[in-house]
Amino acid sequence: MFDNKKNSLLITFAIIIFLFFLISSTILGNSQSTVDNLPPMTVVATFEGGKISLGEVAREWNDFSDKYETKLEALNHLINVELIVKKAQEWGLDEDEEVQNRIKTDTEQIQQEATEKIKNSTEQILIRSLIKQEIDDRLMKITEEEVAWYYKENKKEFYVQDMYSLQEIVVETEEEAKAILKEIKAGDDFTLLAQEKSGGLTAKKGGYLGFVTTEGAKLFGYDNFEEIASALKAEEVSKIIKTENGYCLLKLLEIKPAYQETLEKTKGFIERKINRERRENAYNEWLDNLKEQAQIQVSFNLDEITEESLSSKSPEIVLVSFRGGEITLGEFNKSWGDLDNKNKYKTKEKLLENMLKERILVQRAREIGLEKDKEAASQIKAVIEEVKREEEEKIKISTQQALTDAATKVEIYDKVKLSEEEITEYYEENKEKFIKDEEYHLRHILVETQEEAEAILEKIRGGADFAELAKEKSLCPSGEKGGDLGFIARGRTVKPFEDAGFALKVGEISEVVKTEFGYHIIKLEEISPERQRTLEEAKVEIEYILLPEKQQDAFTKWLLSLKDEYNVQVKEELLR
Repeated sequence: MFDNKKNSLLITFAIIIFLFFLISSTILGNSQSTVDNLPPMTVVATFEGGKISLGEVAREWNDFSDKYETKLEALNHLINVELIVKKAQEWGLDEDEEVQNRIKTDTEQIQQEATEKIKNSTEQILIRSLIKQEIDDRLMKITEEEVAWYYKENKKEFYVQDMYSLQEIVVETEEEAKAILKEIKAGDDFTLLAQEKSGGLTAKKGGYLGFVTTEGAKLFGYDNFEEIASALKAEEVSKIIKTENGYCLLKLLEIKPAYQETLEKTKGFIERKINRERRENAYNEWLDNLKEQAQIQVSFNLDEITEESLSSKSPEIVLVSFRGGEITLGEFNKSWGDLDNKNKYKTKEKLLENMLKERILVQRAREIGLEKDKEAASQIKAVIEEVKREEEEKIKISTQQALTDAATKVEIYDKVKLSEEEITEYYEENKEKFIKDEEYHLRHILVETQEEAEAILEKIRGGADFAELAKEKSLCPSGEKGGDLGFIARGRTVKPFEDAGFALKVGEISEVVKTEFGYHIIKLEEISPERQRTLEEAKVEIEYILLPEKQQDAFTKWLLSLKDEYNVQVKEELLR
C-alpha cells in the first residue's frame, strides 16, 4: 500500500480535490436555511466581478441535495467554484495546453452523449406517435355488450374468495413456540410478543399479514391453511404449526366472506383488459406486416460471436439488413456494451431483435412524415431544448472542474510539502505504529484431491524438488514461481493454512492440509522476526498520513484568503 511514493502523493491530491466539495459552510456561517418564494434572479451573494442568484443555489441544491446539509452549504460550494476559477483565469491556466486539452476532450464527450440522447429520445417519440396513430387511434371502442358478454363468460374471474386478516409469530424451535403460546394463554399481547420474539419478516409490524386468501396464505408457508382456517374463530390463536419457515402461531383477526363482484364494479377492469388484448393483437399483426415489407435479411449469425470476440471483429460487419437500412456489428456492440440493455434483454438475440424492430418503426414514422406532426414535433423540440440546457450545464461544470483542479494543483499540491523534520518528528513520536510483524516465507502446492496431495508429498520426501513439482502440479497462480507465496504475516491467510505453515521449522514440509481451496503441501523457507521499521521504510506511509491534513489546512486558508481578496458578501437571511 505504501510502496509507491508517486501513487501516494497522487492520492493526497485527489483527497484535496474531493475536499473542495466538502469544505463546510463555516466559511460563510452555520445557520440552517431554507429558500423562500423569492424570484430566482434574487442575488444572494456577490464578489468582485460576479454574483450568485437564488435560482443557481436552488438548482445546485436540487441536483446534489445528498451532498449538502443546508442550502447555505450549496451556496458556499458555488462561491468556492467561482473564486477558484477566477483565480485560475488570472493565472492564465485557462490558456494552459493540458487544461485546454482536458476541456476539449470532456466537451466532445458531453456533446456526443447529448447528440446520442437527442437521437434516442426523438426516435422513441416517433415510435410512440406512430403506434398511437396506426394502432391506438384506430381501435374500435368497446361496447357495453362486449363487456357484459366477457363478464358472463368469466364470472369465476370476479369471484372474491374468503379473506382472512391474520397475525403470525414465527420461531425456530417448537419449545419456543410452546413457551410463547403459554404466554398468550396467560393474557400477554400477541402483537407485542410478535414484535419481541418473532423471527418472521412481519415481526416489526406485530406479525400482521394483512388480509389474505387461502392461496395467499400459502405464499407465507401455510400450505394446509384450509384446515387451519376452518378450526379458527375471530380473535383465536391457532395450535403450533410447523412450516418450512419454522414453528408458527397464527391469530385470526377477522374474516371477510366470499362474494361475487358485480358487473358495474368490474366494468373498468374488463374494458382495460379487452382493450389491452385487442391492442396487443392489432400491434403484433401490424408489426409482422411491417417486418414483411422491410425485406429483412440476416447476414451474420450472432451465435458465432462470443463476449471475447465482439470487440475483435470488424465493426463494419452487417448483422441484419432491411429495406432502407442495416445494423452493423459496431452499432450492436455499442448497445450490448450498455449494462442497462444487458439487464433488460438478457441475450444478444433479443437485443438485436429490439434494435431491428425500432429501426423499422422509426423508418415507417419518417416515411409518413410524423416528424412534422404538430404534437410529435413539439415533444421533440422540448427534448432538444432540455438536452441542450443539460449539455451547456455539464460543459460549464466540466470546464470549472478542469480549472479548479489546475489551480488547486498549483496552489496546494505543488506547494504544500512535508519537511524532513515533520516526517522524522512523527516517526519518533509514533514508533510503535511502524513495527513490522513477524513474517513467514512460505511455498505451497495446491491440488484438488487428497490422493493427489499424498502422492506429491511422497515424491518430495523421496527427494523430488518442491519448486519444480509446484510448477508442474500446483493449481495456484504461485505455481509459476515454484509455489512461492513470499513473506506472510499472521492473520493474512485462512486459518488451517496458517496453523500448519506457521508451526513448521525452517526447511520443514507439512503434512497434507485441507482448506476451502483444496489440498495443500506447505514448505517454510525462512522466518523474518518482528522488528522496528526504519524511518526510510516508514517515510511514504507517514507522508500518506500527514500530507492530506496539511493540504486540507492550506486549502481552507486559501479559500478564506480568496473570500477576502474578492470581497465576498453573502445575504444569509435570504436562505432562511
